[in-house]
Amino acid sequence: MFPRPAAADRLVAAMDKTDDFGALLYLFGGLGSVSGRLDTDHLVKVLQHPLAAGAAQRVLLDVLGQRTRHTFRSPWHFLDWAASNGVDLVPPPAKAQR
Repeated sequence: MFPRPAAADRLVAAMDKTDDFGALLYLFGGLGSVSGRLDTDHLVKVLQHPLAAGAAQRVLLDVLGQRTRHTFRSPWHFLDWAASNGVDLVPPPAKAQR
């Protein structure tokens, strides 16, 4: 069973709040572990998170690269590859609240 993407979202948010190098290394390791267990759709969703930038983005792109056997130089490179390979990047519509 895959973990919920919320765990990866919380790790990305925590990375944004610290500049402690030791804490960042710990968080990067956690993000790599959690991301490696997410299904690809959830992994792409976490990559779309506004705080998934810099080193966090690199971790996510590396996990996607391992799955696709491709090296992504940047998120734009991933987007070009995804468009060329039929990856659906449009999120599903939000559920209406009652």
